[in-house]
Amino acid sequence: MKLTDKSLKDFNQWLLNNELTQIKNDGFNYRTNLGEPNNFNQLPFYMRVGVYQAFFDSVDIKISINEYNNSYWYDLGNLDIESGTLETRAESWEKAIEKANEINNNQTSIIAEESIFSRMRKVFEWHKAK
Repeated sequence: MKLTDKSLKDFNQWLLNNELTQIKNDGFNYRTNLGEPNNFNQLPFYMRVGVYQAFFDSVDIKISINEYNNSYWYDLGNLDIESGTLETRAESWEKAIEKANEINNNQTSIIAEESIFSRMRKVFEWHKAK
């Protein structure tokens, strides 16, 4: 269960800027070393899952895990994507995070491409107006 490419970069930045890496005590803010990848990856599985879920919520990918008759599946409801049945809750979380990672990486690419085309169109229109 690892993030890749743009999702990993965005996650690391989000983690460093997020209150999860700060401890507030007596009016002072202390920074934890949770934002360092090696420290984060050493957290127990479900602690990492919770942080990943908060990250994906922040980029509008809502993950939920559902259970029925000892079978599990994930749902990325706002994107209308569901998995097949999986045997364990942990397996369902792993697959959901993998899929969310893939979707986030692709959305980022699409946004970047749209941005490039938008700029090209503006340049073309500017030249055309001259």
